[in-house]
Amino acid sequence: MTDQSSLEKELYLAKQKIAHQQEQLLYADRMYQELFEGAGESIFIIDLDTDKIIRCNNNASRRLGYVEDELIGVLYEDIEITEVKNSTTDFVYKSAFSGTYIYECQHVHKDGQLIPVEVSSRLVEIDGQQVFMNFVRNIAVRKEAQERKIELTLQQERMQLLMQFIQNAGHEFRTPLSIIKTSIYLMSKSDNPTVRASHGDKINDQVDRISDFVNTMLLMTRLETEAIPLEQTINLVELLNNVCYELGEKYGNSPKLNQGYASTSPAIVGNMDYLPRAFYQLILNAYQFTPADKSISIAMAVDEQMIQIVVLDEGVGMSEDTLANAYKLFWREDESQNVAGFGLGLPIAKRIIELHGGTIDITSELGSGTQVIVRLPISS
Repeated sequence: MTDQSSLEKELYLAKQKIAHQQEQLLYADRMYQELFEGAGESIFIIDLDTDKIIRCNNNASRRLGYVEDELIGVLYEDIEITEVKNSTTDFVYKSAFSGTYIYECQHVHKDGQLIPVEVSSRLVEIDGQQVFMNFVRNIAVRKEAQERKIELTLQQERMQLLMQFIQNAGHEFRTPLSIIKTSIYLMSKSDNPTVRASHGDKINDQVDRISDFVNTMLLMTRLETEAIPLEQTINLVELLNNVCYELGEKYGNSPKLNQGYASTSPAIVGNMDYLPRAFYQLILNAYQFTPADKSISIAMAVDEQMIQIVVLDEGVGMSEDTLANAYKLFWREDESQNVAGFGLGLPIAKRIIELHGGTIDITSELGSGTQVIVRLPISS
């Protein structure tokens, strides 16, 4: 009798324990359901093998314009655009602790609208099945704030460039305008035709200087804001010969120019209104900073895809500071302006070369000359 009573008691306690465990399981399930449905984020559970959505919460459906359970069975890739993942605008981060992947992409609303989102994706096991659980957060507001910040930064940069332009333009205009004003005054005080002609020549020179500066600024603006057509077949040997001839007429044989390249070369496709300007500027720099008793060499090499043009001079070279700032607008190491120019030559040359799909590289050492290497793609 005692044994039966003990057995009944144990059975009763076991039933109580099972009932308690079932109650705990029901409570845990209710809590899971409440957390799942009440989460502020969209939640997707995705089958690992089929990539289909096997469950999602109401937030996930509603935010994408679907009714409850309408997304069940839909391929997850149909609602997520990740083609540009790993680019500069999207990132992938993996938590070393939890194994969660976090990345930005876009989800597709039922009406086709793209929604920027941040996804936290983790491989989990539910009821013995491995699935992906994705927590998705709408980051449209954050993206908008980032875009506003970027736009504000761009506006600040534009304002800085504008202020820089105004300051440099004022500086470039001040000297010639002063010379013009003085020359006009002296002309009015003299009846000597020779003196008046001399002052007239000074005025013409300074007007030309102002005109050159304005034209150079307009060129820089066009290069930064307009697409230039690249439709002409260009013979680089002929282009270089014409540029060298033009500069040779101006400088003579001081310094000496060595044109060490073949008489023919593969053609490139480009724009003959702009490309000669780039090489003119690069070779002009070599002339301006090379002593008369030194030399300048121009060489050319060709591989399967590119033509390489090297301009090497025995000039004064550049300091590390000048080399670091060589492509900055208006940068001039020669602040006394003993060498003509506006500090725009190299930036313009670099921009033209880049618009032709090429690259430009400068190496220099103070007192040891400068080497400029331009690489341009051969026409296919």
